Amino acid sequence: MFGLLLSSIIAFSSHAQADQKYEVSLTSSVQWIGDPRWETVSATPFHRATGINVGMEVLDNISFLMGFNTGKAGSMILIPTASDDLAQPVGFNIVTTISQYQMGMRYRWQWNSRWAATLTAQGQIATASMRMDEDIESQGTEVSLKYRAKSFGSEIGVGTEYTMAYLSDDQVRINIGFETGMTKLSTLNFDSLDGTEEAIPLGSLNKSGAYLNMYVGSRF
Repeated sequence: MFGLLLSSIIAFSSHAQADQKYEVSLTSSVQWIGDPRWETVSATPFHRATGINVGMEVLDNISFLMGFNTGKAGSMILIPTASDDLAQPVGFNIVTTISQYQMGMRYRWQWNSRWAATLTAQGQIATASMRMDEDIESQGTEVSLKYRAKSFGSEIGVGTEYTMAYLSDDQVRINIGFETGMTKLSTLNFDSLDGTEEAIPLGSLNKSGAYLNMYVGSRF
């Protein structure tokens, strides 16, 4: 999927004019998840993810963006036993990986040569996998269950961007940015991947919530 994102940007760039700007950035985000079922997966109400964005200016101060981010969360579910003398806790591990693929537009209002305000709106596709296992570090344990889910949605956010440095006679900017907003996704409905003809429903999770995103990158 990431290769498809980059190839699309390269294809667009072949038709670009010399005065159009491009951008690439590494992102780190934290999203608050209000669904109480998230507590089964994570000890905190937050989902942390890292990713990459690439973009191209299509109109004055308006850029087309594509990107993705991914992050994991996990916990251990303890099983009550008749004896409290066990040296090791009895239970199983849950690890969930959520990836989000994004496409949309970003508007920049340039305050001065270094500071800019941003408004970003993007559509999203989210995919999630969940694994339950006795030992999550080993692929060969006897009890291992896997589940998959996907959802669609959008996000909108506002932020600020600061140019830390100019390179190549001011043709290249090194930027740092912060953005906060809201993600709205349809419910993730997990189905079992046990090789049966019909998927077995496991449960659902609503990943919508407020987010904070930090990114470091370049515009050129």
